[in-house]
Amino acid sequence: MSIFKIPPDDFALIAALLGVVISNKLDVNEQNAIGNFFELIGQTILTVSAQEQLQQALIAKQKQNEQLKMQIEILEKQMELLKSQMDDEHC
Repeated sequence: MSIFKIPPDDFALIAALLGVVISNKLDVNEQNAIGNFFELIGQTILTVSAQEQLQQALIAKQKQNEQLKMQIEILEKQMELLKSQMDDEHC
């Protein structure tokens, strides 16, 4: 079973139990050191994830803008064609 398939409540409970088990085997200074170390790991993972998510959002927005520009160009060409047809009918 993958760690990523564990239900959220179970996931949090496992983390809490591991924290208690690990802390019981360490003195206060060791608890502080390892706790801060794990916290830094988590913050680093979140920072990397946030930057990746931002870059993906920017790429998606850029693609959306390009699609909108293409649609505008198509509509402009259709308008020109309709105007041309209208001018031909009036002549």
